[in-house]
Amino acid sequence: MRISTASILIVFAMILGEKAWAQVPAPAPTLAAQFDIFIILDESGSITSTDFQREKDFARSFVQGLTVNPTMAHVGVGAFGTVARTITPLSSSAPLVQISIASVIQASSGSTCMPCAFDMASSQFASSGRGEGTPQITLFITDGQNNVGASSFAASLTALQSVSTVFAIGVGNAVSTSQIDDIASDLDGVQTTFFITDFSSTLNLLTPLRENVALAVTAVPEPEIYAMMGIGLGLVGWVGRRRKLAT
Repeated sequence: MRISTASILIVFAMILGEKAWAQVPAPAPTLAAQFDIFIILDESGSITSTDFQREKDFARSFVQGLTVNPTMAHVGVGAFGTVARTITPLSSSAPLVQISIASVIQASSGSTCMPCAFDMASSQFASSGRGEGTPQITLFITDGQNNVGASSFAASLTALQSVSTVFAIGVGNAVSTSQIDDIASDLDGVQTTFFITDFSSTLNLLTPLRENVALAVTAVPEPEIYAMMGIGLGLVGWVGRRRKLAT
Protein backbone atom coordinates (compact mmCIF):
# COMPACT_ATOMS: atom_id res chain seq x y z
CA MET A 1 0.00 0.00 0.00
CA ARG A 2 1.37 3.36 -1.01
CA ILE A 3 1.13 6.25 1.43
CA SER A 4 0.94 9.66 -0.14
CA THR A 5 3.26 12.48 0.84
CA ALA A 6 0.25 14.53 1.91
CA SER A 7 -0.84 11.82 4.36
CA ILE A 8 2.63 11.65 5.88
CA LEU A 9 2.67 15.43 6.32
CA ILE A 10 -0.75 15.41 7.96
CA VAL A 11 0.28 12.74 10.47
CA PHE A 12 3.54 14.56 11.18
CA ALA A 13 1.65 17.81 11.76
CA MET A 14 -0.74 16.05 14.15
CA ILE A 15 2.16 14.68 16.20
CA LEU A 16 3.83 18.08 16.38
CA GLY A 17 0.56 19.68 17.31
CA GLU A 18 -0.02 17.25 20.18
CA LYS A 19 3.50 17.89 21.48
CA ALA A 20 3.06 21.65 21.24
CA TRP A 21 -0.31 21.47 23.01
CA ALA A 22 1.21 19.35 25.78
CA GLN A 23 3.73 22.11 26.46
CA VAL A 24 1.03 24.75 26.93
CA PRO A 25 0.09 25.02 30.62
CA ALA A 26 -3.53 24.41 31.48
CA PRO A 27 -5.45 27.66 31.99
CA ALA A 28 -5.88 28.72 35.61
CA PRO A 29 -9.41 28.35 36.99
CA THR A 30 -11.65 31.39 36.84
CA LEU A 31 -12.86 32.69 40.18
CA ALA A 32 -16.45 33.83 39.86
CA ALA A 33 -17.62 35.43 43.10
CA GLN A 34 -18.67 38.80 44.46
CA PHE A 35 -15.81 40.44 46.35
CA ASP A 36 -13.53 43.48 46.35
CA ILE A 37 -9.78 42.92 46.02
CA PHE A 38 -6.95 45.40 46.24
CA ILE A 39 -3.53 44.27 44.95
CA ILE A 40 -0.43 45.97 46.37
CA LEU A 41 2.85 45.79 44.45
CA ASP A 42 6.30 46.52 45.90
CA GLU A 43 8.21 49.19 43.96
CA SER A 44 10.86 49.96 46.60
CA GLY A 45 14.55 50.40 45.79
CA SER A 46 15.34 46.68 45.98
CA ILE A 47 12.94 45.94 43.11
CA THR A 48 14.69 45.87 39.73
CA SER A 49 12.86 46.96 36.60
CA THR A 50 12.74 43.31 35.51
CA ASP A 51 11.20 42.22 38.80
CA PHE A 52 8.68 45.06 38.72
CA GLN A 53 7.62 43.86 35.28
CA ARG A 54 7.25 40.36 36.71
CA GLU A 55 5.05 41.77 39.47
CA LYS A 56 2.91 43.46 36.84
CA ASP A 57 2.67 40.23 34.82
CA PHE A 58 1.66 38.38 37.95
CA ALA A 59 -1.02 40.93 38.81
CA ARG A 60 -2.41 40.94 35.27
CA SER A 61 -2.49 37.13 35.16
CA PHE A 62 -4.21 36.98 38.53
CA VAL A 63 -6.87 39.46 37.44
CA GLN A 64 -7.34 37.56 34.19
CA GLY A 65 -8.53 34.59 36.25
CA LEU A 66 -11.26 36.59 37.97
CA THR A 67 -14.75 37.37 36.78
CA VAL A 68 -14.63 41.17 36.94
CA ASN A 69 -17.93 42.99 36.40
CA PRO A 70 -20.37 45.14 38.38
CA THR A 71 -21.91 42.17 40.22
CA MET A 72 -18.79 40.03 40.69
CA ALA A 73 -15.19 41.03 41.47
CA HIS A 74 -14.08 44.64 41.73
CA VAL A 75 -10.30 45.10 41.49
CA GLY A 76 -7.97 47.88 42.53
CA VAL A 77 -4.18 48.08 42.35
CA GLY A 78 -1.59 50.13 44.21
CA ALA A 79 2.17 50.24 44.73
CA PHE A 80 4.40 51.27 47.60
CA GLY A 81 7.96 52.30 48.34
CA THR A 82 8.80 55.34 50.45
CA VAL A 83 5.15 56.29 49.92
CA ALA A 84 2.12 54.46 48.57
CA ARG A 85 0.15 55.37 45.46
CA THR A 86 -3.02 54.08 43.84
CA ILE A 87 -2.57 52.77 40.31
CA THR A 88 -6.28 52.21 39.82
CA PRO A 89 -9.07 52.42 42.40
CA LEU A 90 -11.48 49.54 42.85
CA SER A 91 -13.11 49.01 39.47
CA SER A 92 -15.59 46.65 37.82
CA SER A 93 -13.89 47.06 34.43
CA ALA A 94 -11.36 44.33 33.65
CA PRO A 95 -9.94 46.17 30.60
CA LEU A 96 -9.39 49.31 32.66
CA VAL A 97 -7.55 47.39 35.38
CA GLN A 98 -5.42 45.52 32.86
CA ILE A 99 -4.46 48.70 31.00
CA SER A 100 -3.65 50.48 34.26
CA ILE A 101 -1.33 47.68 35.40
CA ALA A 102 0.36 47.35 32.01
CA SER A 103 1.04 51.07 31.67
CA VAL A 104 2.27 51.87 35.20
CA ILE A 105 5.95 52.88 35.46
CA GLN A 106 7.95 52.03 38.54
CA ALA A 107 8.56 55.01 40.79
CA SER A 108 12.06 55.84 42.00
CA SER A 109 11.78 55.00 45.65
CA GLY A 110 14.35 53.54 48.01
CA SER A 111 12.44 52.83 51.23
CA THR A 112 9.75 50.32 52.21
CA CYS A 113 6.77 51.92 53.93
CA MET A 114 4.39 49.07 54.64
CA PRO A 115 2.05 51.14 56.84
CA CYS A 116 1.63 53.46 53.84
CA ALA A 117 0.47 50.45 51.81
CA PHE A 118 -1.92 49.28 54.53
CA ASP A 119 -3.45 52.74 54.86
CA MET A 120 -3.85 52.99 51.10
CA ALA A 121 -5.79 49.71 50.96
CA SER A 122 -7.97 50.64 53.94
CA SER A 123 -8.78 53.96 52.28
CA GLN A 124 -9.73 52.22 49.04
CA PHE A 125 -12.13 49.84 50.79
CA ALA A 126 -13.66 52.77 52.71
CA SER A 127 -14.14 54.97 49.65
CA SER A 128 -14.80 52.49 46.84
CA GLY A 129 -15.63 49.16 48.48
CA ARG A 130 -19.13 47.76 48.49
CA GLY A 131 -19.18 47.51 52.26
CA GLU A 132 -20.77 44.97 54.55
CA GLY A 133 -21.94 41.85 52.77
CA THR A 134 -19.16 41.96 50.16
CA PRO A 135 -15.93 40.17 51.17
CA GLN A 136 -12.85 42.38 50.94
CA ILE A 137 -9.45 40.93 50.07
CA THR A 138 -5.98 42.48 50.08
CA LEU A 139 -3.14 40.87 48.11
CA PHE A 140 0.23 42.17 49.35
CA ILE A 141 3.62 41.29 47.83
CA THR A 142 7.08 42.38 48.96
CA ASP A 143 10.73 41.36 48.84
CA GLY A 144 11.80 43.29 51.95
CA GLN A 145 11.00 44.47 55.44
CA ASN A 146 9.35 47.60 56.71
CA ASN A 147 11.78 50.47 57.34
CA VAL A 148 9.48 53.51 57.42
CA GLY A 149 6.82 54.41 59.98
CA ALA A 150 7.55 51.56 62.39
CA SER A 151 5.48 53.22 65.11
CA SER A 152 2.34 53.09 62.97
CA PHE A 153 2.87 49.60 61.55
CA ALA A 154 0.69 47.71 64.04
CA ALA A 155 -2.18 50.21 64.03
CA SER A 156 -2.29 50.47 60.23
CA LEU A 157 -2.19 46.70 59.83
CA THR A 158 -4.89 46.15 62.44
CA ALA A 159 -7.13 48.67 60.71
CA LEU A 160 -6.70 46.89 57.38
CA GLN A 161 -7.22 43.41 58.82
CA SER A 162 -10.43 44.61 60.49
CA VAL A 163 -12.03 45.24 57.08
CA SER A 164 -10.13 42.86 54.80
CA THR A 165 -8.65 39.37 54.65
CA VAL A 166 -4.98 39.93 53.84
CA PHE A 167 -2.92 37.53 51.73
CA ALA A 168 0.83 38.16 52.00
CA ILE A 169 3.54 37.00 49.59
CA GLY A 170 7.18 37.14 50.67
CA VAL A 171 9.77 37.03 47.90
CA GLY A 172 13.44 36.12 48.41
CA ASN A 173 15.54 35.75 51.55
CA ALA A 174 15.47 39.41 52.64
CA VAL A 175 11.92 39.22 53.93
CA SER A 176 11.09 38.59 57.56
CA THR A 177 9.09 35.40 57.86
CA SER A 178 7.47 36.56 61.07
CA GLN A 179 6.55 39.93 59.56
CA ILE A 180 4.92 38.30 56.54
CA ASP A 181 3.04 35.95 58.87
CA ASP A 182 1.83 38.95 60.89
CA ILE A 183 0.67 40.78 57.76
CA ALA A 184 -1.38 37.82 56.57
CA SER A 185 -4.79 37.26 58.17
CA ASP A 186 -5.55 34.16 60.21
CA LEU A 187 -8.43 32.26 58.63
CA ASP A 188 -9.19 28.63 59.45
CA GLY A 189 -8.64 26.32 56.49
CA VAL A 190 -7.23 29.06 54.26
CA GLN A 191 -3.57 29.57 53.35
CA THR A 192 -2.93 33.30 53.48
CA THR A 193 0.89 33.32 53.58
CA PHE A 194 3.09 32.39 50.62
CA PHE A 195 6.88 32.41 50.21
CA ILE A 196 8.80 32.15 46.93
CA THR A 197 12.50 32.42 46.09
CA ASP A 198 12.27 35.13 43.41
CA PHE A 199 9.83 37.08 41.27
CA SER A 200 10.19 34.66 38.36
CA SER A 201 8.20 32.19 40.49
CA THR A 202 5.17 34.42 41.00
CA LEU A 203 3.16 32.80 38.21
CA ASN A 204 3.41 29.48 40.06
CA LEU A 205 1.25 31.02 42.77
CA LEU A 206 -1.73 31.78 40.54
CA THR A 207 -3.71 28.59 41.01
CA PRO A 208 -3.15 28.04 44.77
CA LEU A 209 -3.71 31.73 45.43
CA ARG A 210 -7.01 31.80 43.55
CA GLU A 211 -8.12 28.61 45.28
CA ASN A 212 -7.46 30.10 48.71
CA VAL A 213 -9.01 33.46 47.83
CA ALA A 214 -12.08 31.49 46.75
CA LEU A 215 -12.13 29.79 50.15
CA ALA A 216 -11.81 33.15 51.87
CA VAL A 217 -14.68 34.82 50.00
CA THR A 218 -16.98 31.84 50.49
CA ALA A 219 -15.84 31.04 54.04
CA VAL A 220 -18.27 28.90 56.04
CA PRO A 221 -19.28 29.96 59.57
CA GLU A 222 -16.74 29.46 62.33
CA PRO A 223 -17.28 26.53 64.77
CA GLU A 224 -18.62 28.94 67.40
CA ILE A 225 -21.31 30.06 64.96
CA TYR A 226 -22.21 26.44 64.23
CA ALA A 227 -22.54 25.88 67.99
CA MET A 228 -24.90 28.83 68.33
CA MET A 229 -26.91 27.58 65.35
CA GLY A 230 -27.15 24.17 67.00
CA ILE A 231 -28.37 25.69 70.26
CA GLY A 232 -30.92 27.75 68.35
CA LEU A 233 -32.21 24.73 66.44
CA GLY A 234 -32.37 22.79 69.68
CA LEU A 235 -34.50 25.49 71.29
CA VAL A 236 -36.80 25.56 68.27
CA GLY A 237 -37.24 21.80 68.53
CA TRP A 238 -37.88 21.98 72.27
CA VAL A 239 -40.53 24.65 71.80
CA GLY A 240 -42.15 22.57 69.08
CA ARG A 241 -42.34 19.52 71.33
CA ARG A 242 -43.77 21.61 74.17
CA ARG A 243 -46.48 22.90 71.85
CA LYS A 244 -47.39 19.37 70.74
CA LEU A 245 -47.61 18.23 74.34
CA ALA A 246 -49.79 21.20 75.20
CA THR A 247 -52.30 20.28 72.50
